[in-house]
Amino acid sequence: MYIDLHTHKINPHENLIAVYSTLPDHFPENHPENWLISAGIHPWLCNKDDFAEACDVFETLPETPGLNWNRDYDLAMRQWLEKLEQLAANNKIIAIGEIGLDRVHNKDMETQNTMFEAQLRIAEKYNLPVIVHCVRAFPEILSLRKIYHKTPWIIHAFRSNVEIAGQLIGHDCFLSFGEALLKSHELQMLAKVIPLESLFLESDQSELPIEELYAGTARIMSLDLSCLQLNIIKNFKKVFFQQK
Repeated sequence: MYIDLHTHKINPHENLIAVYSTLPDHFPENHPENWLISAGIHPWLCNKDDFAEACDVFETLPETPGLNWNRDYDLAMRQWLEKLEQLAANNKIIAIGEIGLDRVHNKDMETQNTMFEAQLRIAEKYNLPVIVHCVRAFPEILSLRKIYHKTPWIIHAFRSNVEIAGQLIGHDCFLSFGEALLKSHELQMLAKVIPLESLFLESDQSELPIEELYAGTARIMSLDLSCLQLNIIKNFKKVFFQQK
C-alpha cells in the first residue's frame, strides 16, 4: 500500500491512499473512496492583487457566485473561511491544507499570516492535522507552531536543511518529501538521518508515479521498500486517526 500525503491530481489506484488538496469551494463530492480530502486557502491566494494570476496557476476559478473579486476580495475570503469550517464541522475533510506562508510568491506577509492563523484556529477547533506550505518563512512557522500545537503539522514538499528539519521535528512536525528528493543531494543526505517516524512522501503536482518516488526513497535510505511503506502507513494512522 502506498500513501500519497499531498497531491493535486486525482488518479485512482487500487494500492494507493492519497490526500487530495483542494480549495474550500471546490470540494469534490464524488471523489474516489480511497482519496481523502484536505482543504485550505493557499498562501498564494492571500493577495488581492495577485489573486487572478494565482487562480491560473491552480487551474481553477473561485466558485463564489455574485462576487467581484477586485471589489469584494475580503468578503470572498471570509466566505471561503466559513466554507472551510463547514467542511471541517461536517467531517468532509481529513486535514486543513495546504496553508502557510510564502515569501517568494506573495510578499503580503500580513495577509498571509492573518489567513494562516484563521485556518489554524479551525484546525485546532475540529482536531484536524495541518498540511503546511512554507517557503523562506521557517522562523515564522516555528513561532506559530509554539502557539498552535494541539494537532499535527506536516511540512509538505520540504526542501530546507538539516538544522531546520531538526527544529521542526523537535516541535512535533512531520516532513513530507516529493520528487525533489530524487534530484537533490542535500535532501538525500537529510533523508538518511531524519527519523522514519517523522517521514511522509507525496506527489504534489508531479507526473512521477508515487511508486517510483517510494522506490527511489527506499534506495536512498538503504531500506527495503516494504519497510518504508509500513513506516509511512504507521505515521499516517498516527497523524490522521489516532488523535481523533
